[in-house]
Amino acid sequence: MTQKEKLLEVKDLKTVFHTIRGRITAVDGVSFEVGGGEILGIVGESGCGKSVTSQSILRLYDEKKQVTYTGQINFKNTNLLELSERDMQSIRGNEIAMIFQDALSSLNPVFTIGEQIAEAIRVHNKGIKKKQAMERAVQLLELTGIPAPEERVHAYPHEMSGGMRQRAMIAMALACEPKLLIADEPTTALDVTIQAQIMELICELHDRLGMGVILITHDLGVVSQVCTRVVVMYLGQIIENGPVQDIFQRPLHPYTAGLIASIPTLETEKRKKLYMIKGSVPAMDKAAKGCRFYDRCERAMDRCQECPPPLVESENGHCAYCWNPNLEGATSLRERRAL
Repeated sequence: MTQKEKLLEVKDLKTVFHTIRGRITAVDGVSFEVGGGEILGIVGESGCGKSVTSQSILRLYDEKKQVTYTGQINFKNTNLLELSERDMQSIRGNEIAMIFQDALSSLNPVFTIGEQIAEAIRVHNKGIKKKQAMERAVQLLELTGIPAPEERVHAYPHEMSGGMRQRAMIAMALACEPKLLIADEPTTALDVTIQAQIMELICELHDRLGMGVILITHDLGVVSQVCTRVVVMYLGQIIENGPVQDIFQRPLHPYTAGLIASIPTLETEKRKKLYMIKGSVPAMDKAAKGCRFYDRCERAMDRCQECPPPLVESENGHCAYCWNPNLEGATSLRERRAL
């Protein structure tokens, strides 16, 4: 990816929380890039650091009491970690917008949807009047496919369905026409039909507006359909990164192969159990010194426990950190589990 194409470049990002139990490194040395007009997927189990990474990009945690950031977050060649809080406020919502997991808890229950969208517009456009901002809010609701936007603009969050609230959140995120949209599991708690509609909407707006998108999800099916590249995270670190097609056809890391093998397909027999990665994500302070996936990995060796894994590179920018990379692919792994 050339410098001209880079919209966001995260280099060796570490997010350290200060807790009563001590310092917890929730994001540990994460590096990735997002190009203009690209949809990048970040996947992994709950507790792998996906949401903390996304919120660290916007520096949403209390830096005086709660967290310390190190590394670089270069957005359009400016390191966001070097900006003052006032300068960051001009970036949030204006240049980089975010859609959170739970729209109901993210929206203010005592203000109408229109008032909240209008406020986002007026914060970054001081000269615009309230009436103009409300008219723009109606246009944005219409853009996101909400029926009767002239009426819905006066509705309160509790008066709308989950899908409608999520569309309203997207409208608010698009209020200032950001260059980068971060969607943090935008279909959580929605039924399957509405999930598909929301993802279709995000892709449609991405194509129409040409913005970069970071899609954070645990749904590999969605990633395979909409993303161009994918980052796989485990316990605060990136363990695999590359084009979606390469990763799905030939995953290098056993964790990625396990995630793909656990996806049900039309060929999956009804009475066969789905493949499942053993164990669960451990606490950060319980992780192995070497590869953090060591305790759950079927390909683990002695040195995996003590020595940090090396970078294994394939073609097309596909790479992983592993001592014993999987060279068989997820398809054969799934077939082997079925025997």
